[in-house]
Amino acid sequence: MLVDGSKRVVQVLMTNPIDQNVYMYDAHGNAVYLVSASVAELFLRDELELMSHMPLPIHDVSDFSSIRSIDMQFGGNMRSYAVSCTDTNYFLTSPIHHRVPSTVVVSQLFIPLLSVYSDSFVAFNADLSQWGFDDAALRLTLQTDQDKTQLWFAYAQDGSCLMARPDTGNVYTVDESVLHSLTFDYLMLTGGTALYYGAGDLQRLIFDWQNEQIVAEIESEGKAVTITLDGKRLSSQETSIFLSALNSIPIAEEAQQPPASLAPMLSITATLRSGAVEVTSFTPAIDEYSYLTVLGDTHFVVSNTDIQNLIQILYMQTGR
Repeated sequence: MLVDGSKRVVQVLMTNPIDQNVYMYDAHGNAVYLVSASVAELFLRDELELMSHMPLPIHDVSDFSSIRSIDMQFGGNMRSYAVSCTDTNYFLTSPIHHRVPSTVVVSQLFIPLLSVYSDSFVAFNADLSQWGFDDAALRLTLQTDQDKTQLWFAYAQDGSCLMARPDTGNVYTVDESVLHSLTFDYLMLTGGTALYYGAGDLQRLIFDWQNEQIVAEIESEGKAVTITLDGKRLSSQETSIFLSALNSIPIAEEAQQPPASLAPMLSITATLRSGAVEVTSFTPAIDEYSYLTVLGDTHFVVSNTDIQNLIQILYMQTGR
């Protein structure tokens, strides 16, 4: 079964007597492929044997709800980061604090975690420094509701990719593609957007700019969302436009803290269902850009044109 819930039928056929590779039949594509024997062998393992090669306590998408945090410490020049997960929200917590889209976290990080699979056992209770793990390419820590698991990845002298459990000293070989799928900059998890709020997270939004204020009251029940903007109840189409405008302001680039003397051109105060309040401000910078400041911290700049597009939609939907 694939991640989207669809099923794919693949049959392991016969071994090629010349090179010992194996023929496999894909019923969906009505095609026969010649694959390496090691790949074909994976399809012949039973569920318990497969799980014994899966070092993380997540085995399918139903386990994602148990994930509470992931810490990714990279070697070299790659920037390390940490992600925190609640029942409904996902945040970068290091090196910055930033709300990130759940769809991006699942597709870019959670799904690759399912591919973490040890090919073969190499050493038991080993001195990991002797296997190159002092210069690990990645130290991964996964915290779930039930347990905390650490995995280290490194390259052996022959260039092969190794994975270790630092709590046991066990060392395994692992396909290099697994490490590659987990190696990316944390900015990818933002989805490229300055803000992200799911409608179910919000109770109220207050927009302030140039002596003007618009208040959005949000009610949600299941997947049904009702937004009242400045006293006007939005249609389903208007609600979709409103949420899209709020969540689609693109990040232009990274930035430093703005001067304290500058006044914001737009402030958004979000009251969450939990009762927490988050204040986001857009403060003019140079060259038609503004600093994006969330809860007092500034990490990005955005285009003033995109901010004005959001303000224009607020004007249009309230009839001002």
